[in-house]
Amino acid sequence: MFKIAYKFLLLLVLLTQSCTVANLTSLPKSASEIDFNKCPTETENPTGKRRTSKTMNEYCFEKSKIYSEDAILRAIDKGLRTSGYVIRKYDALEKFVLADRTLRANEWNSFAGIYYKIEESTGKTKIYIQVRITQDITGGRVENRAQKIALIIEKEL
Repeated sequence: MFKIAYKFLLLLVLLTQSCTVANLTSLPKSASEIDFNKCPTETENPTGKRRTSKTMNEYCFEKSKIYSEDAILRAIDKGLRTSGYVIRKYDALEKFVLADRTLRANEWNSFAGIYYKIEESTGKTKIYIQVRITQDITGGRVENRAQKIALIIEKEL
């Protein structure tokens, strides 16, 4: 009996130690922390792998038009809700929205931060999305969750 309990405890420790844990506090707290000029605008899978242990995705896009903050927030809301997220925090001064969603295939939790910048001088609106997930030792599918949200937001603008 002791041997079985010991093996179970050892397995439990190994599984919990090998999990990557994401949370809302792991995301930036302001759009000013984002370098909108150096953010990724495309995704690649150069290895051709189907599974990955990568727990963060990011994506950025810009529109050559100034949008109102209300229009941006409506598009962000639609992108997050369509992707299964629930908005947890919004800060108009720091220009960001934080959201999360619970258990899905290959992820335990997923946290999204969406940051926006309205550049009056250039006539552009820039949006950056970062997604962090909690997953176990088995990893997950190769996919850019941030880009999936971005495509919905871009379509709504």
